[in-house]
Amino acid sequence: MRHFRFTLFFIGSVLLFAPWTLNAQEQQNGKNLVELSTGEANKWANTRYLLYTAVGPSNIAGFGNDRTFLIDKRTGDCRFEGTNKNSENIVLLFNYKTKRTKKYFINTQESKENIADLAENIFTQFFNDTQMLFLPAFLSNNPSSITDVSQKIFDADKVNIISFSHLPTFGDTAIDGKISVTNKGEIKSISIDHTAFKTSVTKDIGEGILLPTVFENRETYRFQTVAAFTEMEAGKFTDF
Repeated sequence: MRHFRFTLFFIGSVLLFAPWTLNAQEQQNGKNLVELSTGEANKWANTRYLLYTAVGPSNIAGFGNDRTFLIDKRTGDCRFEGTNKNSENIVLLFNYKTKRTKKYFINTQESKENIADLAENIFTQFFNDTQMLFLPAFLSNNPSSITDVSQKIFDADKVNIISFSHLPTFGDTAIDGKISVTNKGEIKSISIDHTAFKTSVTKDIGEGILLPTVFENRETYRFQTVAAFTEMEAGKFTDF
């Protein structure tokens, strides 16, 4: 009887703890795959400045589809550069953590006009762009967001589908989605809140960080320039 009770206790313990052990192993497997595709998480954590130039669908009314953002991850300071339909060069200095504007320039001259609507559009574009472009790095830095890892065969290749939930991004926004990675570390696609993108053209953006730079849905987003830095001129976030 004593042996029987011990056996029941042992089986119950296995049933209780096995799911958590499996989940921890899945998270580790997912973390390893993401780091294989993007580089070690500490490389992203140690990178302070990011620069990207994107060409693709824009939320910024009255502007073309080209835009450039310079980012200070530590402080949240950002610099937006773009050209409006009047062919004016626009620079907006803002902070993505506070969502507050600092200075606004039109053709090198600081302007005091009300730009609340324009600023909101630029903020939206910034968050949309960065969630897409930096998603693998966000996930590498936050492996606890991984909720499931499964496999499927795609074009004769085994692809690992890594699901995530409440993934922190820039600002106060967290996202749900999936990322598809081969066993060799090639990112095939991403999905953000049920919107899927096929990915391609992986580049080393500096500091050993690898990221896809082309994203295709019904339209195509191309991040023509993406770079990571550890140092930057302070004036880039305070003046034209």
